[in-house]
Amino acid sequence: MGGRERAVQVLSTALKMEEKGRRYYQRAAAESRNELARRIFQTLADEEEAHVEHLRRLWTELDGGAHWGDGSLRNEVDEGLLQATTEDIRSFFSLVAHQHAASFQPEGDDLTALEMSIQFEERAVAFYQNQLDLADDPLERRFLKVMIEEEREHHAALVELRGFLGDKSAWLPGDGESDPDP
Repeated sequence: MGGRERAVQVLSTALKMEEKGRRYYQRAAAESRNELARRIFQTLADEEEAHVEHLRRLWTELDGGAHWGDGSLRNEVDEGLLQATTEDIRSFFSLVAHQHAASFQPEGDDLTALEMSIQFEERAVAFYQNQLDLADDPLERRFLKVMIEEEREHHAALVELRGFLGDKSAWLPGDGESDPDP
């Protein structure tokens, strides 16, 4: 399989994976009875939707005959994904966790969804890393590195959230009831 054909296949697989993640996070947000968990899962769903849109544009270009070196793909890689996810998700999670710390009591379903989310992000990182190891084209490699970074950021935020749930006092000043903003 040639470079372009392999890239089309990789993007097709990535689209399915990211879409599955988006649906999962949307369902977790809808089913959660806790405001903190809902906000976090909805934010992840929005991030995955941005990935889906970006991947779809790349896939359409490549499936239509473009190659990684073409200008339209270069613009999409250079601007598309980097512009699509502008929020620092870890800062957002920390802020939301602090806002809801006093009232948040995680439920079993939310904790299960959190653990599944961590596993999902680990698989995404592994997938993109594997594809990076196989990629020859510099633009394709740059694209895959950006995707790895995005998924690692999601993973790190979820791991931090799990740590917060295990020991909220470690995140909060004083007695754990304080507002983090002076």
